[in-house]
Amino acid sequence: MQLTGIGKMRFDQLVVTNGLILTSITVYLILSNVFEISIAYLYLALGVFAFIMAVNGFLKGESTSSIFPIFEQVSEYEKKKMGKEWVLQRRVGCAWNAVVSGIFLWQAVSHWHSPKVLAHFEYPIILTMVFFILGLLNFGLLMHFRKVDHSASKVEVKENIWKSQLGAITMLICFGFLMFTFTAFYYLSII
Repeated sequence: MQLTGIGKMRFDQLVVTNGLILTSITVYLILSNVFEISIAYLYLALGVFAFIMAVNGFLKGESTSSIFPIFEQVSEYEKKKMGKEWVLQRRVGCAWNAVVSGIFLWQAVSHWHSPKVLAHFEYPIILTMVFFILGLLNFGLLMHFRKVDHSASKVEVKENIWKSQLGAITMLICFGFLMFTFTAFYYLSII
C-alpha cells in the first residue's frame, strides 16, 4: 500500500472512530434525558456490550470482517504487516473486553437495588471526560499507527507493540487517577 493510501486510511479510521464515540455519547445523553436510567442498568448495558464484543472477537478469530469497511481495510493491512502479532493483539483485546465486561456486570449487581438515577448531569464534567477520553484514544491510535506503519520487520513490530501496551497501561492508570482527582475536587467544591 502506498504511503498516501495508508495516510488516507488512517485518517478515515480516526474520523470513523471519533464519530462513533461522539454519536454513542450523544445517544446516551438524549436517552438519559428522556428515560430514567439507573446506575445498575447503565452498568448492565455496558457489561453486556463489552461481553458481546469479547465473544464476537473470540468467535471471529483471525477474520478481518467488520460492519464498517474502513475497519476491515485496517485489519487486513495490519494483519499483513504484523503477522502472528496481530492475532495475539486481537486475543489480548478480546480478553480485556471480557475483563471489563466482568467489572461492569459486577458493578451492576452491586448497584442493583440502588435507587440512584442518572437524571442530573454535570455537563462540565461530561465535556471534560469526553475531551480527555477522545484525547487519550487519539493519542493511543496515533502511537499505534506510528509503530505499525513505520516498522520495517515483524520483529520490530513485536517489540514496539509490547512497549506501547505497557505505555498504554501506565497512561490508563494516570488517566484514572487524574479523573478521580478532578471529580473529587469538583464535588468537594460544590458541597
